[in-house]
Amino acid sequence: MSSSEHATDRTRQGEDAVFVVGGGAVGRAVADRLAADGETVTRVDRSPTTDPPPGQTVRTVDALDAHSLRGAGLDEATTVLALEPDDATNLLVAQLARTTFGVERVLVRTNDPDRASAFELGGVETVDAAAALARAVADRW
Repeated sequence: MSSSEHATDRTRQGEDAVFVVGGGAVGRAVADRLAADGETVTRVDRSPTTDPPPGQTVRTVDALDAHSLRGAGLDEATTVLALEPDDATNLLVAQLARTTFGVERVLVRTNDPDRASAFELGGVETVDAAAALARAVADRW
């Protein structure tokens, strides 16, 4: 069965498998929140975690290595969130998720709003980190 068939089967069964790639504190916070909401979450990070948070699986792998990502379960993901602080890394993760693993829903963090169009051309959703932070601060003002 191909990776896109795996993702389609999981979606049909109503099982969302969210794969959070990196992001340091941002990635951890997003993964924690999704797990608290009942999502099946796998978080990939370069830094080992000694005590994985409840409701998530944490894998220490290179986010740009397709073989390592497959071993971490990306081929079972229905959604990938690329939350690294580096736009180039997020672009590569998004491309791997879409082309190698056939993940239908990919959302990336962009730090430079001018780069959002590069992601969106590939059918990838974006979150402008600067705009999101500006909104959060302004809303509290």
